[in-house]
Amino acid sequence: MDNNAIIDTWIGYKMSNGEREDVKEEKDASRWTFQADGTVTYQLANETRDKLERRWRIEYRESGPVLFINDIETYRIITLGNGILILESIKGDGIRHFYANENTYHQQRELLP
Repeated sequence: MDNNAIIDTWIGYKMSNGEREDVKEEKDASRWTFQADGTVTYQLANETRDKLERRWRIEYRESGPVLFINDIETYRIITLGNGILILESIKGDGIRHFYANENTYHQQRELLP
């Protein structure tokens, strides 16, 4: 996996925990904007101005790539490619977060997994 593939703005469209799913509308969707300088901006919802600035990096484990936020092992990267980013929370008991980059979200929303 190319670490630069995460450099983009990702819009959260779904969260799942087992069979339970929470589908988000764009106005309620969180956004991650990953930058090449190692910074990431997290916006809580599209209509809020609340933003958090953090540092990011990807490290590799036997089980696959792991996303670190502010030096804390935070998410397992399940999928990163073709405009889709799926993260599994390390502390969240199997909670998966589904993101699409802006282009995929706006052009192919009805096809998102």
